Amino acid sequence: MRYRLGYKIVLLLLLPKIIVVLAGCVCNENILYYKYRFSTLELKHLEGTQLRAGSGVMTINKNAYGIQIKLLAATSLAQANPLSAFMSTAYAFKRGCKLADYQPMDSIRSISIVDLAEEGSAGPAGDDITGRFRVYNGSYRGIEDYVKTFRYPDYNATGMETVEVEAQLLLMEPPQTPGLHRFAVTVYMKDGSKLEETTEPVYLQ
Repeated sequence: MRYRLGYKIVLLLLLPKIIVVLAGCVCNENILYYKYRFSTLELKHLEGTQLRAGSGVMTINKNAYGIQIKLLAATSLAQANPLSAFMSTAYAFKRGCKLADYQPMDSIRSISIVDLAEEGSAGPAGDDITGRFRVYNGSYRGIEDYVKTFRYPDYNATGMETVEVEAQLLLMEPPQTPGLHRFAVTVYMKDGSKLEETTEPVYLQ
C-alpha cells in the first residue's frame, strides 16, 4: 500500500511536466511577461546632409531637413507564473506559443524641440519650434497629435532584449534665412522623468 501511495504521489507531481511534454507547450500568456521603460534617446540628421566646404559642418537645404529620433528600452522580467517551475519544459517545445508580453511601464506625455541657433544664425537661440515639425505616417501629423495616438510596442514571443521605436520629425516651416543650428529634443514621460539629447550642429542653407 505504501508503495502504491508513493507511486501515486510521484505521478501527481510529475503530471504537469508530462502534460507539457505531450502538448509540446502550454500556451498560457501569463507564464511570464516583460516590462520596459524608455531610457535612451538617440538623434541624427536625416540622410541628405553633406559637409559644408571648408567648415567641416554638416549642411543641408533648409527645405529638406529632418531629425530621426530613436527611443530605446531594455526589457526586464516583471512576473512569472507560480507554476513556472513545473512549466520549464515548455521553453524547449515552443511551437509558436505566446510565452511573453512586452509592455510599457510608462507613457510619453509630450515631446519638445528647441532651436539652439548658434553664432552666425539669423534666428534667436532657445526658441521652441516643436510646432514647426511634422511626423509622416501616411499623412503629416503634428507632434502633439503623434504623441496622443502613439502606439506602444507590444512584442510577443520574440525574445527581444531591447525595445526600439523610431520616428522622423520633418521641419515643415524652416527658418527664412540660412544659418547654423542645433536642435535640443526632450521627451517628457508621464512619471515626471525626461530624456534629452541635442543634434550635431547643422547648417541650414
